[in-house]
Amino acid sequence: MGRAGGSSLRSSLYYAAGHCFMLLRKNERAVAEFRSCVAQQPAHVQAWRMIGFLGQRAGRDAEAALAFGRALELAPDDAATCYNRGFLLHRMQQLDAALAHMQDATRLDPSLDLAWYGTGLILAALGRHAACAGALEEAVRLQPFNGAASIALCRAYRESGDEEKLLAEYRRIREFDPPGARQLCRELAIEPVDTAG
Repeated sequence: MGRAGGSSLRSSLYYAAGHCFMLLRKNERAVAEFRSCVAQQPAHVQAWRMIGFLGQRAGRDAEAALAFGRALELAPDDAATCYNRGFLLHRMQQLDAALAHMQDATRLDPSLDLAWYGTGLILAALGRHAACAGALEEAVRLQPFNGAASIALCRAYRESGDEEKLLAEYRRIREFDPPGARQLCRELAIEPVDTAG
C-alpha cells in the first residue's frame, strides 16, 4: 500500500474513532480524533464539520467557526455548514459576515427555516426591520409553529410600523402558544383581542 493509501486508511480510522468517542460522550477525545483525521487528510470535509459541531456544542465559537470555514472552503455549497458558521458569527457579533453566510444558506436550501430565522435575527440586530420581517415571514411559512420566529416577526412588524400584520400574527400565535402571546402583550403593549376580531 502506498503512502497515500496508508494516509487515507489512517484518516478513516481516526474519523471512525471520533464517532465512537462521540457515542461515549467523550467529546474532547472525539475532537482529538477528528483533528488527527484532518492532519492525515486535510480535505476531509466531514471531519472539519464534526470539529465545528463539537466546538459549537462546547461553546468554543471561534474554533468552531474556523472549522466550519475550512469545511466551506472545501465544499462551499453546503447550506447546513453555511447556517452553522453564520450562527456562530452572529453569536460572536460579526454581523455582516454572519448575514452573508445565512443568506448563502437560504440561497442554497430555501427550505432551511432556521436559516431564514437566523437571517431575520441578524437583520433585526442591524436595524433593517422591513427586510427582517420578510425573512421571518419565510421562516414562519416554513415552520408555522416556531414560536420564537413568530414572536420575532411580531417585533419586526412593530419596528417597521405594520400594526395590522402585528395583530394578525399575534392572533395566530395565541392559538398555538398562549405563553408567547402573553409575553408579546407585556413586551409590545398589545391590547388583548378576542379570537373573533
